[in-house]
Amino acid sequence: TRTSSPIQIPRDADSYESTSVKGLYPVGEGAGYAGGIISAAVDGMHAGFAVAKKFNLFHGDVKSVLGKAHNAGLVKY
Repeated sequence: TRTSSPIQIPRDADSYESTSVKGLYPVGEGAGYAGGIISAAVDGMHAGFAVAKKFNLFHGDVKSVLGKAHNAGLVKY
């Protein structure tokens, strides 16, 4: 089984916005950025802060509140 999507929608590392579709914020397992329910939730929180910051609803540093999200990837054993 797979723990995340076999594809990944490219997104900007800082804004979380898709690099090809403006206004799209791909997050979670379906976008290929999470490997489980908890990491999908945390990825969604990071994206939510990024959207709030874009619309001037949040004034601060997302990383200082939540830390930096790590991109999920395939683990080789």
